[in-house]
Parts: sequence; C-alpha cells; structure tokens
Amino acid sequence: MPPKPKDQLPKIPQLSPEEALVAAVPKDAFKAMFYLFAGKPDSKVKLFRRKIIVRFEDIRDLNRKVYDKLKLHQIDQCVASAVVKFEKEEILEFGTWAEFEGFDWKVPYVTQEITVRWDFMVKLPSYTAPQRNTLTVRLSASPSPKDMFQIMMSQDPDDPDVDGKLGLCVARVDFISHRLADELIDVVEEWNNALRQPESACTWFCSLERVDEWIARAVHYSVPLFFTALSVAALGYWISSESVAITSPVLVLFGRWLLVSILGLYCAIRFSHSLAARCYRAVNEYGAFIPFALTRGDENEADKVRGRNRTHISRFLLSAGFALILNIVAGVLTWWMLPKNG
Repeated sequence: MPPKPKDQLPKIPQLSPEEALVAAVPKDAFKAMFYLFAGKPDSKVKLFRRKIIVRFEDIRDLNRKVYDKLKLHQIDQCVASAVVKFEKEEILEFGTWAEFEGFDWKVPYVTQEITVRWDFMVKLPSYTAPQRNTLTVRLSASPSPKDMFQIMMSQDPDDPDVDGKLGLCVARVDFISHRLADELIDVVEEWNNALRQPESACTWFCSLERVDEWIARAVHYSVPLFFTALSVAALGYWISSESVAITSPVLVLFGRWLLVSILGLYCAIRFSHSLAARCYRAVNEYGAFIPFALTRGDENEADKVRGRNRTHISRFLLSAGFALILNIVAGVLTWWMLPKNG
C-alpha cells in the first residue's frame, strides 16, 4: 500500500515542559516533590463555649493582637477579611480590613454570625518559598450542633463551611508552622477570656439550671403529698371528734370523703405537674442573650431578650411560690388536726 500523505498522519500532541515533567514522574514521587516546596497544611480547631458579648471594639482589638503576634515571625504578606451574616440571610463580605472598619454599623439588622479570616505567607527555613497559613475566627449567635463534624473532616482552607459552626467562638488555624498555630490559638483564647459576659450568666437564677430536675420533682410530688396528708388528717379529725358507728349514713359520708379525696388527689397531681413544668421551662429558657453589640438591631434585640429573661424569673417565682403556699397551708391544717386524732 502506498504511504499516507503527511497531512493524513495522526497529530501527536505537544506537551509543555511542566506537563512532560508531571507525565514522566510517578504520582507519589511528584507529590513528595510538591510538598517539599509547598508544605502540606494541617488544621487545628479550638471551640470556646464561654458566654460572651462582642462589640466592634473587641473585634478590632483581636485584629491588633493577631498582627502583633505575626510581627514576631517572618511574615511576607497578610490579608484580613471578614464576613458578617445578619438575620434573614443577609450577608456582607469585606475583602479588606479597611472596608470592615469603615462600614456604618448603625443599621437595624440583628447580627447572626461574624467570620474574620487572616491569610498570611510565612517564611520558614525548611521551605524555599513562603508558606500560606490561615487563621479563621467564627463568632455565632445560633450554632448548629451538626457542623462541628464538618469542621473536623474538612481539610480545604478555601471551603466556606470550614470556618467553624459550633459554639459561640470557634478558632481554626490551617498551618505549616506548628509553633505559630499554637501561638495564634493562644491569642484567640486570651482574647475570648477577656470579653465581657452577659448579665444572665452571672445571676443566681442561672445557677438553678444545675438542679432544675430536682426543683421540678419537688414541686410535682410535694403538692399531692401534702394534700394526701391533709385528707388523712381530716378523716382522723372527723373520727376522733364524733362517736362514729358503722351505719349507713356513716358509710355514705365515708364514700363521699373517699371520692372527694381521689378527685382532689387527681387534681393536685395535674396541677402540680403544670406548676413543675412552668418552673422547669422558666429555669431552662432563662439565660438567652445576644452575643453581638454591633448594630442598632442588636441593641433592640438585646432589650427584648432581657425582658423575656425577667419574665422567666417572675414565672418561676410565681409557680414555685404558689406551690410553697399550698404546701404550707396544707401542712398547717394537717398539724392542727393531728393532735386531736389521739
């Protein structure tokens, strides 16, 4: 057969020097060479559960502390950015720190989440090129318990779901230098410990949450118990005060007493259960607060939350006080009747 013309021969693709190198070097060897020049970042996440109030000045102070720490290392470049999420899924993204500081925060929106991120290149003696490190601090008003697993599993610092979604304050460092990562986490921890706490976290009523079940049980069982004691004492008082013979009228009266006692005990159980539930809910629902004090909307929402907390205290005092009064009255009547029972 005659040879094919040159224009009919298959064209061999021309590879660039970089593509030829990747094609010639085995995959594992190429990865090893890549990590030799650009380190493989690790991640460290720390969760802070302390109840805090964050103001604009506090965020500015955190930025200053981070930059002061970075000045102690050989930092090539550093860019600080922020993302603020308001209610109703309204999001503001600030590409630079100057934009974040220059924003007019006198807006009627309620802040739900703030994420501040520092991207910087650090020079390390083990690498020929500066290595990228990232510090992300996420402040949230409504954390989702399912998001901590996503933080721990994610390894991509560019992933928007990596910033930490559990807890009031979450700090994450994607790092090459372990020493710098530990120092940055310590900076965030020191800053978090210095923040002001909400009023509800320091009141006597907040400490009742540790014994909320005991309080509910005391209210639930004490009222039927004292009613039963009063009913038995009333029967003894009636028997001891009169010469009672077993006759038909006496049996009718005894049946009425038994019926009234059973109905009264049932009502006492239901009523005490309602009082106990109100006390339990008041203790557990108390302590809500707005962790942000940036906007006018945050201030207005904080006033509403403080009003609801005061309502919870009043509801608890009324419910527990009413149960206590019932028990005192029943106890006094029982004590008054028992001496005449002998």
